Amino acid sequence: MNDISQLIRPELVLINPQLDTSTAAIKALGSLLVEDGFGKSTLVDAALERERLHPTGLALDSGGINAAIPHADREHVAAPAIAVAVLATPINFRQMDDPDAEIPVRLVFLLALSDPESQVQTLRALGKALQNQELISRLVASTTPEELISVISDKAGSA
Repeated sequence: MNDISQLIRPELVLINPQLDTSTAAIKALGSLLVEDGFGKSTLVDAALERERLHPTGLALDSGGINAAIPHADREHVAAPAIAVAVLATPINFRQMDDPDAEIPVRLVFLLALSDPESQVQTLRALGKALQNQELISRLVASTTPEELISVISDKAGSA
């Protein structure tokens, strides 16, 4: 899965957090990135604004489990990283290819990438990986941040 697993650290993973809106999810993940020095103080607001203008909910062919991949532009990033939330209860995100529609999401990947080319490559790799139903099932079944990172690392060669 490209180098995605190297961008995710245990302290940037939330397993079954109590979040009820896409805004709350972006704020929670963005705060982790800012607190750990990966995002600048402007990251959360920039990611929320970008999500408002360009929704990132991604419908997956995986038995109703969908994902969202919010991100902010590079000027809001201090160092490359990805924060991840695995939600027990889905929350609605506006859909990427139909901004007027909402989809229930259980996987949220907030990207903080400073290189535009890397951002495009990471988005492609993540989008491709999320077409793998086994990977999605294993991600949502993860009970610890370390397990989630291991699942992503295991799939590096086959995604």
